[in-house]
Amino acid sequence: MKAPSQAQLLQEAVDEARVSLSHDAQHRAFVRFPHDGHVETWPLRSADFRRFISLVYYRHTGLVVRREVLAEQLEILAARAVFEGPREDVHVRIAPTAEGLVLDLGGADWSVIEIDASGWRWQPTSAAHLVRPNGLGELPTPESGGSLDALRPFLNIGDDPDLWRLLIGFLLALFHPTGPYPVLAAGGEQGAAKSTTTRVLRMLIDPRDALDRTTPRDERDLAVHAQRNRVIALDNVSSLPDWLSDALARLATGAGFSTRQLYSDDEEITFHARRPIMVNGIGSIVTRSDLLDRALIVSLPVIEPADRREEETFWRDFRAAQPHILGALLTAVSAALANRDTVRLASVPRMADFARWVTAAEPALGWEPGAFVASYYRNRGAAHEMALEADPLAGAVIELLRGRTEWVGTPSALLQLLSDLVGDGQSRQRGWPKAAHSMSNRLQRLAPNLRAVGIFIENLRTGQARQLRLVRTDNMRNGASLASSASSRAWNRSLDGDARDAAGDARDAAGDAPRAGNGAIHAQNDARDANDAPMQPLSEYDDEAEILEQLALLEDRP
Repeated sequence: MKAPSQAQLLQEAVDEARVSLSHDAQHRAFVRFPHDGHVETWPLRSADFRRFISLVYYRHTGLVVRREVLAEQLEILAARAVFEGPREDVHVRIAPTAEGLVLDLGGADWSVIEIDASGWRWQPTSAAHLVRPNGLGELPTPESGGSLDALRPFLNIGDDPDLWRLLIGFLLALFHPTGPYPVLAAGGEQGAAKSTTTRVLRMLIDPRDALDRTTPRDERDLAVHAQRNRVIALDNVSSLPDWLSDALARLATGAGFSTRQLYSDDEEITFHARRPIMVNGIGSIVTRSDLLDRALIVSLPVIEPADRREEETFWRDFRAAQPHILGALLTAVSAALANRDTVRLASVPRMADFARWVTAAEPALGWEPGAFVASYYRNRGAAHEMALEADPLAGAVIELLRGRTEWVGTPSALLQLLSDLVGDGQSRQRGWPKAAHSMSNRLQRLAPNLRAVGIFIENLRTGQARQLRLVRTDNMRNGASLASSASSRAWNRSLDGDARDAAGDARDAAGDAPRAGNGAIHAQNDARDANDAPMQPLSEYDDEAEILEQLALLEDRP
């Protein structure tokens, strides 16, 4: 009788290992198999699975499988995974389930934390398809009974309640089952612990061997990074090129990136991902309107020399506190799962799913109803101002309408008028639009920010000619400064009845608290105090009729 070949013996070894095959939406092949009392999921073509199946073959036969035989069998398994195996979504670190979420602790035993509306609990394994890219770090087993206040000593936020709520909101957003996710942009002077603050946030959810990285080279590099990380963290960024700013905006809300599978062939492969993002750096990192629209802008105060801590002591203390902090965070996530279907926001801001999710967790955080949305709207005002300040075209439009209520004309005429207004020094700069269509595209991108300061842009069609109509309301008193004044009160629309009153009291109390190191929020509060009145804000509306109604209210103000 003929002896079995290595290929046959290898197939027997695979069967003995009880390997199940599947594929994802991108036709990537995955294997799932029991091992040492738990179940593991690996990319079929990964080096770790090749080593594992080689070990199984050795245990089965006492021989070393030949490299070419292993390669051939892996190709067969990959084909079976794609054409015979079921399609299964795979996840890194956090996976949604029918009841809630699963958090991969990243340990050698592959244990997980299951989270649902009733609470959270440790489990030795999970039916969710969780994969572990190289470098995935280990989380401690969470402990109950802690408080998120234990996180405060490890975040450089001074006494700013808005900063605290925004950072906790970002942490909660990392657990949202589907997203979209916010972009956390941490700025500040040198010595403001920007890198440390973002590393602490990541260490709580998705520790890695390398916690952060520099900016990617291209979209393909970013897409591969998104496939292997739950959180995208870019450290010490001086500026974001336009292509990267646009790519990050798409990644936060769900992006597909297409590229050739190999540089030598024509086959296209599509990466699809939706990820939370953190960037930090000195100055205004995020400037383009699309990304700002998805961003939480935080400015960290400078740490005084007497308040600095040795790094070794800092991280030792953090690791000691981390299990209780993680437990408190998971309790808040459980509350979000329990309450998310009953939360009602009277006004729906940008990133509405994110705002609703964090609001649903407020009972477990001890926050007044609507406290997060209040802080979020104030932060939105800062984002509008940054978008307008960063774009010279927006400044020219504001200046053009400062002495008039309306302008109507062709895009070409508007470009010439704005170019004359700013002068040759600005209009010859690289960032100034050189053609009418590029100017129109820029204005469309800036439209939400300009609406926040009382400027509306309309497209008109008169015969065959296309015209633009720019309308200034009487509320554009101080240009871009109105954005802060308006958005700082937008929280009022997100609450109802007593809840709104309670949140208003909380906001007033928070407004009296000392604030350190956040000039943007100081400016917003000053504008809010100067313009306080029982009215609704200009910003955050998509309905033009509703905007005009609010403008009418403003016109009646003394």
